[in-house]
Amino acid sequence: MCPRQRSAKPTSVSVGQPKRARRTCCKWPATATSSSNSPACTSRRPKQNCRAPLRVAPGGCVCSRPTPTGMSVRSAAHKRSHCPAAPPTARANACEPWTAVWCVAVHDPHRMNPFDRHRWSRQWALTTGALALLAALATAGQWLWRLDQSIHDAALSLFQRPSPDNIVLVRIDDESIQALGRWPWPRAVHATLLDTLQPAEPRSVLLNLLLSEPSADPLQDEVLARAMAQSGKVVLPVSPLATDPQAPTLADAPSTGVLLPLPLFRARATLGHADVPIDADGVVRHLHLRAGPGLASYPHLAEAMLSRAGERLPLGLDTQKSPLRDGLQPHWVRDEQLQLRYGGPHGWIPSVSYADVLRGLVPLETFRHKHVLVGVTAMGLGTQFTTPLSSRGETFSGIELAGQALGMLQRGDWITPVSSGVGAAMAALGTLALMWAVWRLPPHLGLLTALGSTVLAALGAMLALGWAGLWWPPGGFMLTALLCYPVWSWRRLALSQRAMRDTVAHIERGLPAHLSASSARHAAAGHMGDAMARSVDLTVQATERLQQHRRQLEDLLATLPVAVFVIDAQGHIETSNPLALALLNRPTPSSVHGRPLAVLLHGYKPMEATSWQALFQQGLSTTASVSGEIQGPEQSVHWACLTPCQSLLHGGPALMISMMDVTRLRLAERQREDLLGFIAHDIRSPQASLVSLVEMHQLGLQQMPMDTLMETVDTLARNTIDLCEELLLVMRSESQPLLTQDCSPVDLVDEALAEVLPRAQARQIRLQVDSKGWHGEAVRVDPAQWRRVLINLLGNAVKFSPDGGTVRVVLTQNIEGIHTAIEDQGPGIRPEDLARLFRRYQRLDHDPRLRMATGIGLGLVYVDTVVRRHGGDIDVNSVVGEGSTFTLHLPRTS
Repeated sequence: MCPRQRSAKPTSVSVGQPKRARRTCCKWPATATSSSNSPACTSRRPKQNCRAPLRVAPGGCVCSRPTPTGMSVRSAAHKRSHCPAAPPTARANACEPWTAVWCVAVHDPHRMNPFDRHRWSRQWALTTGALALLAALATAGQWLWRLDQSIHDAALSLFQRPSPDNIVLVRIDDESIQALGRWPWPRAVHATLLDTLQPAEPRSVLLNLLLSEPSADPLQDEVLARAMAQSGKVVLPVSPLATDPQAPTLADAPSTGVLLPLPLFRARATLGHADVPIDADGVVRHLHLRAGPGLASYPHLAEAMLSRAGERLPLGLDTQKSPLRDGLQPHWVRDEQLQLRYGGPHGWIPSVSYADVLRGLVPLETFRHKHVLVGVTAMGLGTQFTTPLSSRGETFSGIELAGQALGMLQRGDWITPVSSGVGAAMAALGTLALMWAVWRLPPHLGLLTALGSTVLAALGAMLALGWAGLWWPPGGFMLTALLCYPVWSWRRLALSQRAMRDTVAHIERGLPAHLSASSARHAAAGHMGDAMARSVDLTVQATERLQQHRRQLEDLLATLPVAVFVIDAQGHIETSNPLALALLNRPTPSSVHGRPLAVLLHGYKPMEATSWQALFQQGLSTTASVSGEIQGPEQSVHWACLTPCQSLLHGGPALMISMMDVTRLRLAERQREDLLGFIAHDIRSPQASLVSLVEMHQLGLQQMPMDTLMETVDTLARNTIDLCEELLLVMRSESQPLLTQDCSPVDLVDEALAEVLPRAQARQIRLQVDSKGWHGEAVRVDPAQWRRVLINLLGNAVKFSPDGGTVRVVLTQNIEGIHTAIEDQGPGIRPEDLARLFRRYQRLDHDPRLRMATGIGLGLVYVDTVVRRHGGDIDVNSVVGEGSTFTLHLPRTS
């Protein structure tokens, strides 16, 4: 006996003592002797450390001790150190491979001890925070601006607008140069164009020409000025004095001046700046509504044209104010930036040739009440600009850009970029949501989610730009979406490797030598791949043993002939077998595990307790089993047995509940009681009368003719035989298999009528058949049993009908099936008697004819049993004093 084992029960150190190992010593049974070489040994395992059963090697005992990770390690060395009373041979031998069971923690985020769960959560939070910060910085700092601009340009190419009907371009193209001579033309030519357009009453006319120097012939300037004055709709451009089309800003260079039209022209026209800002990639994507030296006082050409036409800018125009708009700088300043929404590609705005207008080839209606833009488009004469719609190498001229800006302002269809702070917040929140999805989803779905979110971010940004005019640069989020899965997989792999390394280290301390040999060979390889293979190999071995035990337990529960539940102290289901799932009408164990059993058994009521909770508390408060009947739905009866046990999940108190359906048993008991009563009374009565009659005749107490005596004996004997036959018919109808075949209902009725015809003729009762409603369809029945059903009903109809009455059989057919109605002219049945009409051994006696009828009340029971076994139904309509109608309903065969 172990030193610590002094009583029948093993002792153990309290779990609340952290510095002392919780130890359970083995107990030698009373039958073992000190000289035995291989005594039997039993042990109690620690409840909270290991859920697997303890398997003990022959000739030794296994003790348990906790490890730093909470797993229970059982080893030969530990066995020898804590069981000194074991036989020497047992202490010397190491445990065999099948003698130890390890509790292996599966290291995943959802099944681990609290320390590991916190470690995973902390790593996930740090990784998510770093990626969210990266997304915010990349979005706010425009680190991936080229990717963002590519998505922006693709959206503009996909979502185009209809061509404007109130804007016309007048091109100074190569054809016009050939027709009117080399450039520049005399300014009187432009005056002629203005005079030509004057009758059409254009809303505004933009002369996108540099008129900053006087002509060699002053008369040319006067002619053009006079034409401008007569038109009153002319807009002239103002440009920074720089050869580069991109004007310098405050940080670029000192002021270089401004190109203004001559004072002669400025007095007769509206001025607007023609500054075109170009992005770092050489693409024009935005404009400035204000630009100029110092105060940036000149409006954009498009705004100047609207102002000249008496139109206003649309409401809600949201521009980005320049931080340099203080009016103190002497050089060119840009202000009120607005992203340009291109309506269409090159040629989207209707245009005509300058020379064709002067020749009169263009109708004046082309320009009536429209904005006219005149500018150079000939190759080599004007600056060409690259736009987001220049995918095929097409460039835009200055008047096309002005026309696009004018169309955008007229439509009110500009692009509103989200602020850098909002964009960064959106990217960070999207990263948080994506990381949460990657954390929760399986690895393959997490990868698909990460890749899909990258595409969805680009599509979402394009749709927001195309439909709502909102621009959010998705590049920062797309970067983190592509990084989140590999980064988190790296961190998850590192954590898994660390957890598995710790687990394997604790497992190997309890492994037998021959099982550790393969691990030693793996360790000799000396690289991470082999280390992982070794850890996985050892972990799989332990897991397979635990799975084998669990399968054995599940197989044992599955083979039980009763429904079994294991619930915890709160009444929640921990384990169940297939019969239990069938009882609850649930498809899978996951649909019931963890749910309250009392809620799932809402249709079942304990007969010996007020509620299920009271029954559970009664079972948990005792060490013995508690059993009793349970009333189920549809008058079913179950026998429940509640046995206290330990929880397989946490080791706490639990209940094993077994429920067996005893409905048929209770029904058989009631039928047995009824049968005994029937035998004791109905069958015994005619036999007693028969014996009394014979005894009286033998004693000479009653003298009757021999013929009369024999007739009476025959009648009593036949009544007994009829009663037994009636009982046998009912018993056979419940158990005998149906031999169905297609039969004609008319033929079955005729055969039954032939059986009862002699009885009907004896009382002058007419038998009639009405088959007009039957269309010749057959019924699928057992002909022998169905014929007996008809004979019973026809026999009752003849029995209870008055002499000279009529019994009718009506056959009908409809979409639901075939119906056979048997009508009599008997005394009828009271409504309160209809409920017990088809019960066993029930006889109605409210009428003398009913009281005089023979039988034990099994004929209609037989009818009801056979009809229901055929999938049919029976209806009874009766009026007291007029008769009854029994209608048999059979479904169609097809």
